Amino acid sequence: MNRLTKGIIAGAAGIILLGGGATFALWNDSATAGDGTITSGTLSLAPKAGGGWSDISTGTPVAIADLTNYLVVPGDVLQFTKDYTINATGDNLEATLSVVDPVTSSTDPDLKTALQVTSAFTGAASGDTITDADNAKTVTATVTVTFPEGSVTNTVAQAQSIDLSGTTVTLQQKSRTP
Repeated sequence: MNRLTKGIIAGAAGIILLGGGATFALWNDSATAGDGTITSGTLSLAPKAGGGWSDISTGTPVAIADLTNYLVVPGDVLQFTKDYTINATGDNLEATLSVVDPVTSSTDPDLKTALQVTSAFTGAASGDTITDADNAKTVTATVTVTFPEGSVTNTVAQAQSIDLSGTTVTLQQKSRTP
């Protein structure tokens, strides 16, 4: 064999060895990272038995057995009260309580415009933030719908209706993005 052929064969063998035909035995080691399991938290509201709508126009609450048959007039104040158990677990969890205004979905614009809706919460939350510390506590939601005297004139808003069954209490996690 001539020198050129021997050089080509030797070069090809070198390329094969560099390309993985053989490996070098260098020391190496690995270990697991340790504790590695995470578990997600929870956020929910569980309604308790009882509660509902009352007429508080006179200052003394009178339970309203069937809201669909109740006829409001200017000067009436209706109040919804309901207790909820908070389920809030999570190391960095922060959430807020709110009420979806039940009057906003009405198709009767005169009565919708005349009514005023307010909401408040008492119980578990300090301020307006729910955290892991509030887990298993009870919060009371109160929604007040007022039909103020003088909010309508003549026959405006008569024989109109608002469906209050959509009154919804919401517990929403706060976003932590800036």
